[in-house]
Amino acid sequence: MLPFSFREVLHYHHVTFDAAMLHTSQRGQLIRAFDDYLQFGGFPETLSRERAPEKRKLLQTYYRTVFYKDILERYNIKARPVLDQMMGSFLESYSTTFSISTFEKQLKTAGLIGSKRTISNYLHFLEEAFFLITSEKFAYSQRKRMMNPKKVYLMDTGFALLGGAFTENRGYLLENVVALELLRRQRRMFYFKATQECDFILQEGRHPSEAWQVCWEVTPRNEQRELKGLLEAMRQYKIPKGGILTYDQEEVRTINGMNVPLMPV
Repeated sequence: MLPFSFREVLHYHHVTFDAAMLHTSQRGQLIRAFDDYLQFGGFPETLSRERAPEKRKLLQTYYRTVFYKDILERYNIKARPVLDQMMGSFLESYSTTFSISTFEKQLKTAGLIGSKRTISNYLHFLEEAFFLITSEKFAYSQRKRMMNPKKVYLMDTGFALLGGAFTENRGYLLENVVALELLRRQRRMFYFKATQECDFILQEGRHPSEAWQVCWEVTPRNEQRELKGLLEAMRQYKIPKGGILTYDQEEVRTINGMNVPLMPV
């Protein structure tokens, strides 16, 4: 069972959403609600807590439940320090690719032993326990998809509170929210990586149908990187639809004669 979506969170707080609200004085109310959703997630019981320390304490309880009960007991985990290290790393590094080989080396550096098979199994267990969701690098060949690292997302953004600071990770949180919404909508999602990167490739039938970047704010400093990754993915796979999902920007940018929409998540 998934945590609440943002629309469900608004319903919980008795806020009726209409797209027209984004162009009225109620826009600020929606943005504040979305900020809370990004930071504290969508678990119903978390929403019922008013103070941030109470929300964090409840999320720690959920985290311990996933760790001790759902994983350790259900799968009779032997290498407990390895699982502990994995879960801790995901609280700090989500919305990024997870390399099993690299993590194996990190374990050795920390004086821990965990084989690639063990790490792969634990990653699967964390998905089964609804702590993580993953996406593969897009390729038509299933074998090629399996050979590349998966991109990892937290099942609820509130878990990130147990890791780094909100302001440092807000771009990753935004991407994580998009991944969760795509999962709710039962979309087949992948990531793209070649010369550049694109966060989401959506597949309909046998072929990619949409490409989307997620960026907190498109600025002169990152504009070329975001646009190049998006356009490379669209050109390579002849994808007809795409754009950049942002926190609060809504406009159209033109690059090489092609219009790219920027729209708030």
